[in-house]
Amino acid sequence: AITAGDHKLADAEEQLGESEVRDLMEARADFLCLAGEKDRALSAYRETAEKTVGLGGKVDIVFKQIRVGFFYNDLDIIRRNIEKANALIDQGGDWDRRNRLKVYEGVHFMLIRDFKRAADKLLDTVATFTSTEMFPYTVFVFYCIVVSILALDRVELRRKVIMAPEILSVIDEIPNARELLNSLYQCKYAQFLRALVAVTEEMTKNRYLAQHSAFFCREMRVKAYSQFLDSY
Repeated sequence: AITAGDHKLADAEEQLGESEVRDLMEARADFLCLAGEKDRALSAYRETAEKTVGLGGKVDIVFKQIRVGFFYNDLDIIRRNIEKANALIDQGGDWDRRNRLKVYEGVHFMLIRDFKRAADKLLDTVATFTSTEMFPYTVFVFYCIVVSILALDRVELRRKVIMAPEILSVIDEIPNARELLNSLYQCKYAQFLRALVAVTEEMTKNRYLAQHSAFFCREMRVKAYSQFLDSY
């Protein structure tokens, strides 16, 4: 099938216009990606970007390369293409692509355990989330809660997460999320520790958070103990 696609592209280059050729190049890159041909897919996406005229189209191709990096947990691919996306968007990218890039950056920061910057990026898009090519909104909110509860102080946590209407609209669809947030804020530590165990278990099943689950559990216990002792 890949060879047939190569022949089809070669024929198109002889018989069709630049726009049609470019669309076939992107379709071929998408197919290589689905076939698990990581390096060939990335090369094909770069070739497609060179044939792409519009700034928005170029950003979309870079986004696809970032998603390949996420799939393979390749931090170098993710970092380099986020830098490319930022450079392109600085030239005049539209609101939607700027918004989506913040989600990509937030997930990257989450992967490298920079929860503070992850929280800043993800929370900035809570009301305007459109990156459904990455994950559904409930999963996005789960990520917001995990990085925020560890990175933010009590005042910020209440203002940006606990009282955020967008988060409140879906929080009950996320098991133990409301209990984790409210029990920590209200100093109900027995309830908090039960919710923490359940949320940590959920993290172990998540492709982006599994590697941080033990760290998260330990640091959240330290945060709860510190909050408890601050009252004395």
